[in-house]
Amino acid sequence: MHCRHHSHSPQRFLLIDDDVLILKAMTRALGKVPSLEVRTASSYDEALAIASTWRPDLVLSDIDLGSGSHSGFDIALALRGSATVALMSGVVDEDRLALATEVGAVALLQKPFQVAATVLHLLGR
Repeated sequence: MHCRHHSHSPQRFLLIDDDVLILKAMTRALGKVPSLEVRTASSYDEALAIASTWRPDLVLSDIDLGSGSHSGFDIALALRGSATVALMSGVVDEDRLALATEVGAVALLQKPFQVAATVLHLLGR
């Protein structure tokens, strides 16, 4: 049951964070995961541009995307129905949990966490 995706085309995972070092570290941690294509974005606009053409199976976005006017909550709302979206943050409180649920996110993860194991779990492997 857990290997059901391995015989098919790779699952697509879009990772969004405005911190390039975090993107690099998380991408490196996912490098050993079989049948997983990883792309990254560092802003709302970049994320939506990638998602519209590449169609990821899973999106994991930081809530706080720097100085821009959009957040991970906006990404979850924009991609609702077209991809499974989970959010991550250094700060997790009741307000953020409630808002994450409201915008359709399947999870709100508190940084730091085990990247590879968490992504596999979210992909149902």
